[in-house]
Amino acid sequence: TNVTIFKYFPTVSDEKIEKLLSDENSGIIIETYGAGNLPSNRDVLTNVLTKLKNSNVTLINISQCRKGIVSSIYEVGKRLEELGLIFSGDMT
Repeated sequence: TNVTIFKYFPTVSDEKIEKLLSDENSGIIIETYGAGNLPSNRDVLTNVLTKLKNSNVTLINISQCRKGIVSSIYEVGKRLEELGLIFSGDMT
């Protein structure tokens, strides 16, 4: 129960990202770019993910790509893995 799907896109506002904190989520499925990447220059996003993880919210990282699969081979993917996101392949 209380699972949210968050499809990340470049112009999503900081307010929308912060809304993830105000909901009573037990889990959030985050649809990221290609190999499981999110921008590294969005401090609000990093702060929100850290707060959610510290609140024991399960964070799952999946790819938006039809044939993509998430991986920590890139620096940003490694950072998400360090934040505790669970890498779970693609959206299918």
